[in-house]
Amino acid sequence: MGKGKDLMTQLNDVLQDYSKEVMDTYNTCGKEIADDTVSKLKRVAFGKYDRGKYSKSWAVKQEQGKLGSYTYTIYNKKHYRLTHLLEFGHVVKNGTKRVVGKADAIPHIKPMEEWVQNQLPKLLVQKLGGR
Repeated sequence: MGKGKDLMTQLNDVLQDYSKEVMDTYNTCGKEIADDTVSKLKRVAFGKYDRGKYSKSWAVKQEQGKLGSYTYTIYNKKHYRLTHLLEFGHVVKNGTKRVVGKADAIPHIKPMEEWVQNQLPKLLVQKLGGR
């Protein structure tokens, strides 16, 4: 009976160590992917109207999650109102509120979201030694 308890304690210790390693790797990979995403968003060109202000204000916010994990939110600090307009396009009006056209959409957030959803699992498997 003593050996069984020792074995269970050892197994529990190993599983706790591995759990911590997985969580640390998850947090590291999440931060790495979030930083890469912000870097990619900053390189997106929006033509003569941007002058770099929109692109430069992308940032990452880290928040404590459950069980020691972190969540990373990618957002535009100063020009958050433009994100939807640029992503999906919008109506253009002149000074008299008359519609004069439509600005084309410049999808830049959705492709990054898809890239993150594709890259994060691959990076986790790579860092944890899987195939």
